[in-house]
Amino acid sequence: MAIFEAADKDKSGTLTVEEFKDVLEDIILTYPQVELYRRSQQLFDFSVLWKDSEGNDREEIDLEEFKMAICNMDLQMKSLPATAQVCYV
Repeated sequence: MAIFEAADKDKSGTLTVEEFKDVLEDIILTYPQVELYRRSQQLFDFSVLWKDSEGNDREEIDLEEFKMAICNMDLQMKSLPATAQVCYV
């Protein structure tokens, strides 16, 4: 919800692709799995989050649609075990 509120600059209760892009770098710093998801899905543009279930583009998404998109992203990420083999600095 904090991400959505930070991105919703005009306080309209919806996000445009442009509003999301404005805070994307902050999101990636806080949630690095977003960048990992982008790379694994070869997403060069997160506007795919703005497509409805039939693949049609939308102008804006609301908080619930944003939460569903983020949850779907998170579900598709694989967690690695906390071992020295997967540790990086």
